[in-house]
Amino acid sequence: MTDIEPRTNILRRPIKAYWELEPKYHYKCLNDPDIVFSASVINIFTDFLVTAIPMPLIWSLKLPARQRLAVISIFALGIFVNVAGSVRTVYVWKSMVASYDATWFGWPVLVAAAVEINLGLVCRRINTQTTCLTGTLDLLFGTSPPPSHCSFPTAPAPVHPQHQLQLQPAKPPTETSVINQPLPELSPPQHQ
Repeated sequence: MTDIEPRTNILRRPIKAYWELEPKYHYKCLNDPDIVFSASVINIFTDFLVTAIPMPLIWSLKLPARQRLAVISIFALGIFVNVAGSVRTVYVWKSMVASYDATWFGWPVLVAAAVEINLGLVCRRINTQTTCLTGTLDLLFGTSPPPSHCSFPTAPAPVHPQHQLQLQPAKPPTETSVINQPLPELSPPQHQ
């Protein structure tokens, strides 16, 4: 069974009507372009909510204004993803709803979808990359130590003697330790 068969069972009956442009027999189908376009619009709406909802919450935090603006600007990068999703939705409309040949006019949808996904990944990674870059510049100019989550080698920070771990040497196993005990014999279960 192929991956497309369950989908076509829902979209058109009989199944062979899915691959014909204008079947000459009675068939029943759902409007595939409208389903894809609706999902695309819902996706834009949820992306916008994910971008916009945290901003007032972040502004109400008890942080310095500069830090709040920095965090809000990181979330605001999601606007680029919203724009890319809107462009993809326009191409979904042009290729699936407004044209008769979704395969010929559909390549911009795939390009726009790839751009949208990659922009989302880049926007997600900018936060840590910016922090690491700032930490590297601070390290080079000697203003402050780098953040602990960056993956570049740094000198170990001095540790107060009170906070150092006191490592004890491991005790060698003895004759009575659990390690040297034989395993118990397994017996078959008793049925009653």
